[in-house]
Amino acid sequence: MSKFFKNKSILLLLLFFSILSPQHANAAEDSSWIRGVNVPAIWYDSQSYSALDKIKSDGFNTVRLVWQTSGSSSRLNDFLTKCDNLGLKAIVELHDATGGSTTSSLDTCVSYWTQSSILSIMYNHPKAWLNIANEWGPANSTVWRDGYKNAISKIRTAGYTGTIVIDSGGWGQDSSDILNYANDVYNSNTNKNVIFSIHMYGSWNSNSDIDSFLSNCKNKGIPIIVGEFGYNYNNGNNNLGCKVDVAHLISYCKQNKIGFIAWSWSGNDSANSWLDMTNSWTSYTWWGQYVKDNMW
Repeated sequence: MSKFFKNKSILLLLLFFSILSPQHANAAEDSSWIRGVNVPAIWYDSQSYSALDKIKSDGFNTVRLVWQTSGSSSRLNDFLTKCDNLGLKAIVELHDATGGSTTSSLDTCVSYWTQSSILSIMYNHPKAWLNIANEWGPANSTVWRDGYKNAISKIRTAGYTGTIVIDSGGWGQDSSDILNYANDVYNSNTNKNVIFSIHMYGSWNSNSDIDSFLSNCKNKGIPIIVGEFGYNYNNGNNNLGCKVDVAHLISYCKQNKIGFIAWSWSGNDSANSWLDMTNSWTSYTWWGQYVKDNMW
């Protein structure tokens, strides 16, 4: 941290951050309007960059960009600049700690976000949201709670005042982390611009579970989005055991003003190829066409 503050230009940047930045403070941003797709930017650079045009023109307003700590600040800037120019909300998630349960993997992500070069990029793109780590943390655990309280503290201390997105633990699908601990995490810093994200696959095959969880979040005042979701492919005979009733999920989210982001535009491996929304990045699969036609 000391090296960071020895850089006078960055220090001056941070001193004026809260004054000059249009990012919201002391409250979670409205996320009810989000209609998005996940885009594997770090794995398929040129294809993902080009796909942003079609994503915007076809009515989506948000992209959750798959990123990793190997990603350069300059290329991240390219993606965020294009999103800004197109009018797409960008949510940048770090995939390095996916499925991890130790704080060391979360700390790796936090170290990336608190680099001066990355902070500068996020400052220059205040509409973008920072999704600390994809699907990190154990289910129903104080490790998840305390890990994220510490992560938020470090990121805020480094100077970032914009929106932070936090995935639930248990590979993103655990309801208990959010219902039991989200408010503790949310209230752990004075800038409460934090939104929580649930991912819905095989753990969410019951419509009543979906309704109960999302309504409980609303009742508890927990800012929530559905940051990833799949559908009932092959009657649940798929690698994720997913039988999510996507018609019900989308309808519920729209009726209750909850933002949602489908997984994913293209580029999944063979086991997950049923979740590709497009063939060869352009023409829609059944999955992609359904989301496009029903998101509004």
